[in-house]
Amino acid sequence: ALNCGAVSCPPILFYSYDNIESQLDMATRSFLLSETEIDDDKNEVRVSKILDWFRGDFGGKGGIKNIIGSVFEKNIGNYHIKFKDYDWSVKLSNFE
Repeated sequence: ALNCGAVSCPPILFYSYDNIESQLDMATRSFLLSETEIDDDKNEVRVSKILDWFRGDFGGKGGIKNIIGSVFEKNIGNYHIKFKDYDWSVKLSNFE
């Protein structure tokens, strides 16, 4: 896995072939749980800018809502998606 070394970049590990799916699922859940903010009063979800940049890979905003809803076990179908600013400050210790 690659990491740009910025504060907003997800942390990475060395992944093994035998466990790649479970390791990537764990990394995805961990990243989304730490980077996602849900505001029930405003019906708003604030997510990493990475999800905006690769929106097509996630199935658009509807796909992003499905992923976030699954991770948080919450129906956010009527929530608005907002993308956070990306912090490009260097954080080279964001990997193992």
